[in-house]
Amino acid sequence: MAFSNQSKNYTEYDKAITYAIGEVVFYNSQLYVCKLEALDKIPTNTTYWNVLFENQTKNTATFTNQTKN
Repeated sequence: MAFSNQSKNYTEYDKAITYAIGEVVFYNSQLYVCKLEALDKIPTNTTYWNVLFENQTKNTATFTNQTKN
C-alpha cells in the first residue's frame, strides 16, 4: 500500500465512533490510521493507531490510499 497526501479529507476523531482497521482520523494536528478496531481509544494510543502525517491543519489534512497491482 502506498500513501500520498492528496485529495480525500477526513473528519476529526470522535470517541463515540467505533473505527475499523484502515480508517483515518484527524487528531491534535496529525492524521492517524487505525490498526485495530477502536472505540474510545485516542489516536495517540499506539496499540490502536499509527501516525500518517504530522502537523497538518484541519483544512489541509488529506490522505489517499493507493494500492499496488
